[in-house]
Amino acid sequence: MIYFGFTPTDLGYFNNKGSLDGDNYLKQRISSEQLTIGITAEQYGSMAEAISKFKNFPPLYDLIPDGDGSDFNCTTAASFILKSAGIDFLDSVQSPFGVAAKINGNNDYTMNDLVEDVLDAKT
Repeated sequence: MIYFGFTPTDLGYFNNKGSLDGDNYLKQRISSEQLTIGITAEQYGSMAEAISKFKNFPPLYDLIPDGDGSDFNCTTAASFILKSAGIDFLDSVQSPFGVAAKINGNNDYTMNDLVEDVLDAKT
């Protein structure tokens, strides 16, 4: 199992140094949504390598990332890791609200979708 979380190192959510959350913290954290995706050993290796690069050379954390690969938020960072293994599940999703809607197949327009639209408008 791979645990991955990306967060700003200090207070401030715009163009701040990013950091990975520790495995112990993530293992104990209660998730609001869950999805199991079956992967191959090769995909696992690709994701582990991408996570290692994030750990060794953390990009900037930006709540509203530019989409050019220089900054990420928690959702776009997770999408980047999944994409390293050829998994496009979170493609074009930029917020936890969008992740929940994607997992739940929620197509109703709600306030969560409005937040997602505002975040998407920046890219």
